Formats: sequence, C-alpha cells, structure tokens
Amino acid sequence: MKKLLFLVLFAVAVAGCLDGSSTPTATPQASATVQASPLSSPLPSPEATATPSPTVVIDVPSPSPEATNYSKEELVSAYLKAVDSRNFEKAYSLVSRDFKEEDPDARTLAKFKSRMEKDYAYGLNFTGVEVAKENDREVLVKITKGGSTVQQKYGFIVVFESGFWKLRIPYPTPGLYYNANVSFLMRSSEIARLLELAANDYFSTLDSKFKSEPIELDLFDKANFVYYASGIARLKRSDGLMRDSKFELTFGPSYTVGGLSNFADLLPDRKLYFEYQDGIKAQGGHGGFFCYYNTTKLILKVKLDLNFADMFSYEDNIFKPVVSGLNKICPT
Repeated sequence: MKKLLFLVLFAVAVAGCLDGSSTPTATPQASATVQASPLSSPLPSPEATATPSPTVVIDVPSPSPEATNYSKEELVSAYLKAVDSRNFEKAYSLVSRDFKEEDPDARTLAKFKSRMEKDYAYGLNFTGVEVAKENDREVLVKITKGGSTVQQKYGFIVVFESGFWKLRIPYPTPGLYYNANVSFLMRSSEIARLLELAANDYFSTLDSKFKSEPIELDLFDKANFVYYASGIARLKRSDGLMRDSKFELTFGPSYTVGGLSNFADLLPDRKLYFEYQDGIKAQGGHGGFFCYYNTTKLILKVKLDLNFADMFSYEDNIFKPVVSGLNKICPT
C-alpha cells in the first residue's frame, strides 16, 4: 500500500515539471503584442530603409569678411596689418559706414586705397595696442612708418555698428586733423591725441630733432582731463645766434586751464586769444584758441618764452604762427 502511494506521488511531481506549473508562480506580465494604431506607420521593410527619408535643411549663411567679430584691440591690429600688407579691401571693410559717407577720402575703396598709399607708402610697424585708460572707445597704438625710425602714438576711435566693432575715425588727416564734415563729437582725450601729432608736425619744421624725439602729451589732471607737454626747440634769433627756446602746451576745459584776456582774428571764424608776459610782446607769454566738446569749452594754451618772441618779432602777433599750426585739431 505504501509502495503504491509513493508511485502515485512520484507520477504527479513528474507531470508538474513537464507542464511548467511548478512553484513559484510568475507574476502576470502585459502582453508584448500591441495592435497597431491606424495613425502609426508600420515598421519599414529592409528594402524601405535603403531609401533616405527627407531631411530638413537650414541654410546658415557663412560670415562675410566684414563680419569678423573682433575685439577693439583685434580690430585695430587687423586694420593695420591689412594696410601694411596692401590688403586695402580688408582694411576698408573694417571702417564704419558713417565715416565712409562723411569723409571724401573714404567714399569709395579706390579713394581709400589712394589715401592709404600716400600715408603708408612704405608700410608700417606697430606695437602696444591697448584701449585708452581714460577713454574706452579709443584704442592707442604706437606706429613706426616704413622708412622711418620714429615711433608715434596714434588713437583710433571705435564704435559698435550692427553687432561689430568698426573704426569710426580710422586716421588723422595731415593738414585737417578733424574733418569738419564728420558729424562725430570727439572727446577732449581724442583731440589731445591729435594735438600731439599736430605739435610734432609743426615743431619739427623749426627743429628737426622732434622728428626723432617726438613731443608727448601727458594726462596732467586726470579729474578734469587736462593734458600737458613741454619742449625745447633750437631756434635762430634775430641776432643770428642759436638759442634754446622753451614752449609749453596745455589743453583742457577752460574753467580749469583758465582763459586769456586779449583776442585777435586767427581765422575769419576763429579768434586767437593771448596775453603777453608783463604786457610786453618781446617777453613772450600765452596764446591759444577755444574749441568745444558737448557743453564744455576747451582751450589750447601755448606758452612761448622770449627767444620765441624774438624769432617771431616781425609778426603782428607772435603767437599766430604757432597757433595756426595747431588750429587744425579742432573744427570751427
């Protein structure tokens, strides 16, 4: 009887193994078969995958040479490198459109090229490109023109135009340092930079040493933007002897620098202001003129000593020759 019961139990166990109903029982899972929705696409066949599906193409225009997003310093460096390598088209593309509309030498690429070929006939070298500490829209650079050993400081004014930095004033113009047609209000620091160039142009005609030892204007009064320079020129007096003649230049707001009590005509539309030392023409003194920035009246004062006075004694006003040479820095 016991043997019979064991055989029955053994048979039941074997049957359970064969039909998969042994414990533990698996938790019911969701069926893997999902009926396709009428909106869904059937899986592609191997043949269908060989045909590329349509692709959405976005046309991103490549940047033009003019649209290089330089920093202020990089802009001036790229401009000067282009001028030096005679790539005038590149240099011209970096100039503000407003300046091109205003300045006769920048109206067309051909005129700009002609101007640059005159200014930099033998190329140039430059160093020390940096944004001016007292003026964040002016980039300073020291330039040595090809064929010369003299290094002079130049200021390039930049503006943000259509998302890119451009040169608003790309060059100082010999003989007309500020183009009266340019509707751009220059700051006193920018005019001071032009004054420095004009002073070297003028005083080097009196003493050639200024070609190799240029005058440098320093920011004398940082709070009021007053600039100052001094120098000694070797001049021939009326007695035929050579004398060292001292001069000083002061430029800044008239309320700081001070005015001058006498005036005469410098140009039909500009007055020359002056004061002789002790009221005596032969003693020298101060002469100068006014120019404007916003509502601030700026004055350039030139101090000449008695040796300068002696040299210009034939003049009705001894300051006129010097001031006439510097007058071009300010528009009337």
